[in-house]
Amino acid sequence: MGGSKYRFLCDRFPEHCDLIDQLASENRIFKDIIRDYADSRKALSNWRASGHPMAADRVDEYRILIKELESEIKQFLHDAVKSVSS
Repeated sequence: MGGSKYRFLCDRFPEHCDLIDQLASENRIFKDIIRDYADSRKALSNWRASGHPMAADRVDEYRILIKELESEIKQFLHDAVKSVSS
C-alpha cells in the first residue's frame, strides 16, 4: 500500500489499494477512469482557488463528476472482489 502510484485512490479506498494497482495495470478502461478522476480532482482544486465568476458553477459540476467517477471505480472494485471470491 505504501508504494502505490495511485495514492489518491488508496486514500479514498484504503481497503482496496493493492487491487487498485492490479486493476490499473491490467484494465485500460479502469486506468482511463482513474486518470479522469485524478484530472477532475485537480480541476476541482483549481476552480476552488479561482476567483473566476463561473467558479462556483464549475466546482459544483466537478463535484458531481467526481462522485460519478467514484461510483464507477467502486463498481470496478466490487466486481473484481466478487470475481476473486467466486
